[in-house]
Amino acid sequence: MLDKILQLKNRENSVNEFVESVRQGIPSAVFGVSDSFKNYLVSVLENKVLFIVKDGVKARAFTEGIRELSGKKVVYIPAKDEILLHSKAFSKDNSFERIRALAEASTAEVIITTLEALMQIVPKKINQFALEKNQDISQSDLLKQFVLLGYTRVETVSNKGSFALRGDILDVYPINSDNPIRVDFFGDTVVRKKIMTLKRGKI
Repeated sequence: MLDKILQLKNRENSVNEFVESVRQGIPSAVFGVSDSFKNYLVSVLENKVLFIVKDGVKARAFTEGIRELSGKKVVYIPAKDEILLHSKAFSKDNSFERIRALAEASTAEVIITTLEALMQIVPKKINQFALEKNQDISQSDLLKQFVLLGYTRVETVSNKGSFALRGDILDVYPINSDNPIRVDFFGDTVVRKKIMTLKRGKI
């Protein structure tokens, strides 16, 4: 029993020494620890952490584990898919997830990614904007903004990265949202904005 207490005490001292070394900027390394203990080590660090892992499966597991353990803002940046020019069938979800993560990275306390993703080119800035109630904005300028951001104009919004305008009603499905948003205009003034729910893939 005493041996177990001493082992736990030694481990606690080792963690404290590691955290203090990192805080002071001293190069430090830890070997032979479990994934759960890695979650713990990253969680107790006060500094902003860049955590590079083996692959996307590990990255997602660490993201959830550290988020639940620490309550910190944890962002996973996936590698972008290499799309062949002749390929017609591919999902944009991974690209949307990467853009969303890059936009949130500046405010994240822990950034988790893979070596592959880290080596890929990223934009200096992720352009984004928000619409608020009583905001005045030209609808034509707004549509141009959506197109410049890569959104697709459709008849009915059902997928992320799409928008539809019918009279003074704008439906848009932001890539960083789990639900589409309906914006009501009076002329060029936003009078209402509400989150919509999808029924059978459509609003």
